[in-house]
Amino acid sequence: AGTPDRVAAWRSAGIGAGLAALFLIGHIGLGVVIVLALAAVAAALVLLLAERRFGGHTGDVLGAAQQAAETVALLATASIAAGGIA
Repeated sequence: AGTPDRVAAWRSAGIGAGLAALFLIGHIGLGVVIVLALAAVAAALVLLLAERRFGGHTGDVLGAAQQAAETVALLATASIAAGGIA
């Protein structure tokens, strides 16, 4: 319970992005950079909206940010694999 420090949060985000890159690099090449950037933007927008509306975030908001990032990442991956982006 509680808020993790910034170092732990960034370390976790880095590990997650690194693992995603490892799994995707073979399928979509360097388009993985686009996928990770779009996913990060989606999560950041959800958190920014929560900050403005509620003054912070809860575990539910973090779950919503994860779902938004995953949805955007899957859509971008499918688009790149189909030849629509990059």
